Amino acid sequence: MRWLSKGIVSTVLSDLGSGRRPLTHEALDELPEGKVVEHIRSVLVATEALPRRDEQMVRLERHVKDLVASHATAEGRKMLHRYATWHLLRRLRRRSRGKETTHSQLAVARQHLRAAVYLLDWLEEQNLTLATCRQADLERWMTSDDVRLRREAGHFVRWALSQKIARDLSFPAERWNGPSQPMDDEARWTPPVACCTTRPSSPKTVSLACCCFSMPSGPQRSPASPSTTSRRRTEPFASASRRSGRASRTRR
Repeated sequence: MRWLSKGIVSTVLSDLGSGRRPLTHEALDELPEGKVVEHIRSVLVATEALPRRDEQMVRLERHVKDLVASHATAEGRKMLHRYATWHLLRRLRRRSRGKETTHSQLAVARQHLRAAVYLLDWLEEQNLTLATCRQADLERWMTSDDVRLRREAGHFVRWALSQKIARDLSFPAERWNGPSQPMDDEARWTPPVACCTTRPSSPKTVSLACCCFSMPSGPQRSPASPSTTSRRRTEPFASASRRSGRASRTRR
């Protein structure tokens, strides 16, 4: 109860209750950012007084707006806005497929935008732009001691090439072979189970897989009462281990 009587908490709740401040996300966005406001928002969402929204995406949009506005040159602000709005945010929304943005996705998008800022700042220091930058200039930046987020800057350079903003530049991409969207627990178990059950595996390989992939990711339960989920998930490995052991004895 003492928390409710604190300065900003009491003021916000009083304003919301009296109608002086509308009960909307936009009205809460006008308040100074902080854990107090976010907690009030989360309680209002949990009680269905406010609708759910993608908070990570909102934070990213706010970050984009502030970072673009703080850039030194008008041409740089225009280019960063175009890159962030029509490439980074648009691609993130498409990949999310209607699901809420994760913190990792937020962090990656921020890194890509900061990398673009670092490169544009360096070009400005060299009296260059993306249009006048040549491969020798780009490689000089890539090998400089103060280069930051070099790999992430490659996304910005390749986007500029695709938009005809830059020319005669080469910044090869590193192929990503990982998942294209967040994986749930069942999806994470599919590759190791397939590895042990669809191809011949030595008992040693299967045992290592059992040790690695049967480790709990959350709070551990008592060994005397393992969860049904844990037993169900380790059964494919146990079966594969028994089959591999029988095959090994038959060969001997």
